[in-house]
Amino acid sequence: MNDSRLTPAIGLQLYTVRELMERDLGGTLAAIAAMGYSVVEFAGYFNHSPAEITQLLNAEGLDAPSAHIAPQALIDQPEMALDDAASAGHRYVVLPGWEEALRNREGYYQLAELLNQVGELARARGLGLAYHNHDFEFSIDADWIPYDFLLTHTDPSCVSYELDLYWAIRAGRTPAELFSTYPGRFTLLHAKDMDANGSETDIGKGQIDFANLLRALPLETVEYLFVERDEPEEPMASAALGLTRLNALSGA
Repeated sequence: MNDSRLTPAIGLQLYTVRELMERDLGGTLAAIAAMGYSVVEFAGYFNHSPAEITQLLNAEGLDAPSAHIAPQALIDQPEMALDDAASAGHRYVVLPGWEEALRNREGYYQLAELLNQVGELARARGLGLAYHNHDFEFSIDADWIPYDFLLTHTDPSCVSYELDLYWAIRAGRTPAELFSTYPGRFTLLHAKDMDANGSETDIGKGQIDFANLLRALPLETVEYLFVERDEPEEPMASAALGLTRLNALSGA
């Protein structure tokens, strides 16, 4: 894929290296920067303040355009969560999933309402709000699919989506079909590979043809593509391989 269509900036979702972050946040960020990443996505600050996060990022020349924020924080204290995100220099706040007890029709109605409400608050602060999927949002209940419901019942002007390509594919959905059906809604992507058993693996070690997959997507509206693996055997090696594989697709 050397036609320069891989336009999103490639970053790392720091959940991949969360155990290292918990032990030494600054040192881990330094190692990620030395690896060649310039963009990261947070999933927790590990008892650091937004000001400390900004200082650590600046020291390593890293940009953190987005951060995953726990649902309860956006329910209980949305304005504080958004203000902290803005203080840390993020431009997107991402809701990383939905509580298992609320994964029913009533719960998804509540989620759509929450996304719209927090999206308005985020927009007023110059932030974007996005929702990150797993596979459960694609479950079918009498022809009713939660993910499609969320996309059609949230305001495109203040709610976008971080499409996790692995989880969508594992659930049987085609990313190109989602992009075609809901144009302009996907501003962020997550990338991890899938082995023959449907489990996660490092990019390039599985069955997902990222070259053809990404070539089929209209990526003009996607700003960032984050490498991620939830349970890597070797977190730093997984992060490094993901960057190498995706850079190869972009001709970098």
